[in-house]
Amino acid sequence: MTDSLPKLNARRMEKWAAGLMALEMKPGVRRFDLNALRYKSDDCGTVACAAGFLPEIFPRHWKRNLELRHGSPAVEEDDWEVRLAQWLGLTSDETRSIILVHPGYSTRRQVAAQIRRVVRERKAREGR
Repeated sequence: MTDSLPKLNARRMEKWAAGLMALEMKPGVRRFDLNALRYKSDDCGTVACAAGFLPEIFPRHWKRNLELRHGSPAVEEDDWEVRLAQWLGLTSDETRSIILVHPGYSTRRQVAAQIRRVVRERKAREGR
């Protein structure tokens, strides 16, 4: 039933995927590693997964430590994963499928592809 699904923000999803592909990684680093903070922008707060780069990709909406900025769409939730899902219009399962494409060691290409896969699958379920 598509009535129970949140409204997907496909534009934000595509911007997230494109932003991940444009990331400038430290030399020799090719994957998100949930066990280490090894990226050029390691001051963002949570760079071990793709969500940690939201402040770089969406600086008007996201702050470090995955907090939404004042004036962003209202999301009253303490859990960053739930805030992310609500902001993008994702289910919790869709959100986890993006963040944990290959738990611990996802490449930005794998994450971007999964973001786009989620959008395609959702549009197909909604008949768009």
